[in-house]
Amino acid sequence: MNSVACVVGLLSISLAAGTGLESIATAIPSATIDTVAVMKPVHEFVASFNQGDATTTDAGCAHVTSIIDDFPPHEWHGAGACQSWMRSYRSYTNANGLADMIITLGTPKHVDVAADRAYLVVPANYTIKVHGKQVNKTNSIVTFALEKGATAWHIVGWSWADG
Repeated sequence: MNSVACVVGLLSISLAAGTGLESIATAIPSATIDTVAVMKPVHEFVASFNQGDATTTDAGCAHVTSIIDDFPPHEWHGAGACQSWMRSYRSYTNANGLADMIITLGTPKHVDVAADRAYLVVPANYTIKVHGKQVNKTNSIVTFALEKGATAWHIVGWSWADG
């Protein structure tokens, strides 16, 4: 169970029991704000990808990033890894008759924020054209590691697993 769910559960039990722990409610906005802030670069990354915009896809990534994905060469890391991944993705899709992939993220299954680090597990579905025929894929999982910089969170690593 993630920290937001734990706080909400504890608050619900405390209020129902009349234990006087209503001050826990002040933790909920902070936890929710953390989740929204941590998810922001993830949503921006996916939106850029869905638009086919390689320039802004890289914007949410840290300078040094690690990526694991289901197409060759399967692993990218270091400076510019997000751009390198995008080039590999385009080469792979062009060579295999794939086009128009659109990712839809679900509600995060796990959000763990500790100081300037975060870990997210997010279900994902996607549609893609395979040789012109639309295919819907469900139950994929994308996992992210993020680091908080001076003003924003940045993706330092992510991996994709098809469902």
